Order: sequence, then C-alpha cells, then structure tokens
Amino acid sequence: NIYYIKGIVNAEYEQYEEAIADFDEAIRLKPDYAEAYDSRGIVKNLLKRYESAISDHTTAIDITPDFVEAYLHRGAAKVESGRIDEARLDFQKVLELAEQQGNTEFKAAMAERLQELNNLTPQDSEN
Repeated sequence: NIYYIKGIVNAEYEQYEEAIADFDEAIRLKPDYAEAYDSRGIVKNLLKRYESAISDHTTAIDITPDFVEAYLHRGAAKVESGRIDEARLDFQKVLELAEQQGNTEFKAAMAERLQELNNLTPQDSEN
C-alpha cells in the first residue's frame, strides 16, 4: 500500500500530520491493515495524543491478536499517559508472545523494561 509507505517516510521526516493522513488513507483502502493502525498510533504517541494512540494500537491488536509490536507500542503510550499498571499488562503480553515466537532478544529487552516499571514509584509515573 503506497499510502502506508508514504506514512512511514513522512514519520521518518517528522512530518507527523502528513503521516497520519497517509495512514488514514491506507486504512480507508484496507480497513483491516493492522500495521497502519499501529504506525498511526506511534505517530500519535509522538504528538502526545495518548488516548488516540492507545485506541489505534488496540485496533491493531484486535485485527492481529499476536501482533507483539502493537502490545509494545500500546504499553509505551500507556506509560506516557501515566497508566503504569495497564502498561505492565501489555508488556507482560509482549513477554509471553516473544517467548511463544522464540524471540529471545525481544523477551530479554521486555523483561528489563518490566523491571524498570516495577521499580517506579507512583510519583515517578506522573512525570
């Protein structure tokens, strides 16, 4: 899908509104395009539109339940929005999926990220 590719390029060049418009068009043309929802969510997270980003990542997960990166990205948006407990659940799911898929490097990175979250105090998560 050319619009998806354009969205990726625009995001790389920090043309975020253009990237969102491209991902919108990619989704319009292919409503079950999980990667486009996930990528649009990443851009929205960069723009601090956390709830909308979380919604996009959730849609990507609904379309492709084993989409490990979508859980990772949704967890990151939840961390940014202060929803640490919910983020932990997403990161735990990333660990499970990474193990099922035999991705030991990804699993190790997620285990480290979960440990960092577990060490946060409530005040840390508000910053």
